Amino acid sequence: MSKLSANHITQWLTTPVDAHGLSFFRLVFGLLMALATARFMWMGWVDTILVDPTYHFTYTGFEWIKPLSRGPMYGVFIGLLLSALGIMIGWKTRAMAAIFFVLFTWVELIEKAAYLNHYYLVSLIGFLLILLPSNRALSVDAKQQKLSPVIPRWAHLWLAGQVAIVYFFAGLAKFGSDWLLYGEPLYTWLQHHTDWPILGPLFVHRWWAILMSISGAIFDTTIVFFLCWKKTRKLAYISAVAFHLMVWSLFPIGMFSPVMLLCGTLFFDPSWPRQLLALAHQHAPFKRLINKDNLSTQKQQPPHFARSSLMYLMVIWLGVQAILPLRHFAYPGDTNWTERGFRFAWRVMLIEKTGQVEYRVVLPAQSADQPPLTLKIYPRKDLTRLQYRMLCTQPDMMLAYAHKLEHDLRQKYPHTEGKKIKIYADSYVAFNGRHSQRYIDPDQDLLVLEPWFTWKNHPDWILEKEPR
Repeated sequence: MSKLSANHITQWLTTPVDAHGLSFFRLVFGLLMALATARFMWMGWVDTILVDPTYHFTYTGFEWIKPLSRGPMYGVFIGLLLSALGIMIGWKTRAMAAIFFVLFTWVELIEKAAYLNHYYLVSLIGFLLILLPSNRALSVDAKQQKLSPVIPRWAHLWLAGQVAIVYFFAGLAKFGSDWLLYGEPLYTWLQHHTDWPILGPLFVHRWWAILMSISGAIFDTTIVFFLCWKKTRKLAYISAVAFHLMVWSLFPIGMFSPVMLLCGTLFFDPSWPRQLLALAHQHAPFKRLINKDNLSTQKQQPPHFARSSLMYLMVIWLGVQAILPLRHFAYPGDTNWTERGFRFAWRVMLIEKTGQVEYRVVLPAQSADQPPLTLKIYPRKDLTRLQYRMLCTQPDMMLAYAHKLEHDLRQKYPHTEGKKIKIYADSYVAFNGRHSQRYIDPDQDLLVLEPWFTWKNHPDWILEKEPR
């Protein structure tokens, strides 16, 4: 029975479906990425985020990734722009996707302070477009190589499954007391938009923020199911458009909303672009556009071995993506407060943190008859505005900067060579509408802590958040 079920599943996954749904996604994704890249350059963020800073907060294991000088860095972004346009028109699609993925991910890993969930999603999509046959329709490749406009069903489902994971975990993360019971941080953010017509006066009421928060949690956890069900699909997508447009107009989230609206189309019937084209232009009957022979042909599909290998890779990929957001359970404390396991877990719009930090450094005495030298270092002067804002609320970045200070101080004070330096953080954070409180234990020497990623590093040095 299990073998029969497995065979049925395999047969269902390898059934040919219309390629236009995936190809439309590829086309618009390339367009959005080209616009986003041009916007990044136009806003001057290549300089302010990547080139100008003298220090970068790096990801563990990727410390070797460094920014280039200004000219080559802009060259990288021109490469990003051209590869995104290549993805859009479907010219040498897999090669363009590979170039885009490598360049985009490399840029993303330069500066941890600039982390955004949708940057991570873009990297994942870029990589998947290397593997998936997204060029079989609406592309230069399809025209030049006379590709059959069909793909195996699993190719379409792979991207859809990735998007489903994003939505589900984004919703699951919202089932916490701050979000559901107090409407935070939404209530705090809405106070900046009370001048909105019609809805603005409602934003001053916490009950309205709570209502919006509950609606957001329900939307994220259920929207995929309603998009998958044909009877509710149209209404679900209309609600998704309304939801994302409101979020986009209220909060500075860049390209996230357009990308997620595009991702929603992955849950439509794979042939929907051709159906829409047939209706809009009153072409030949739809049955003529995608007849049985066209859908059943497998001449241009990958060999059976490659198809099976990618199917297994899809299962592994989606399994890892489903486990990764749960890693915060391995760490003690509230993830939204400690931020251990927060990144790469689709925890979207859950926290509002503002803070300040000052380092207290104790240097060893230069001689036996002198006392240790105590310094206070305010890091704002050495960091960009973005870096400092994130430093004040990210414990792992505070720890990284402490080690950066140790390196600089040893260069400045040669007598410290081989001697112990102690560095403490005087840190205060206001979190989700609470009053400002101490964040880091001021008596904890940061230089003796184990690396942030090890499980042994119990975050006792991160003080518990105060109750409301």
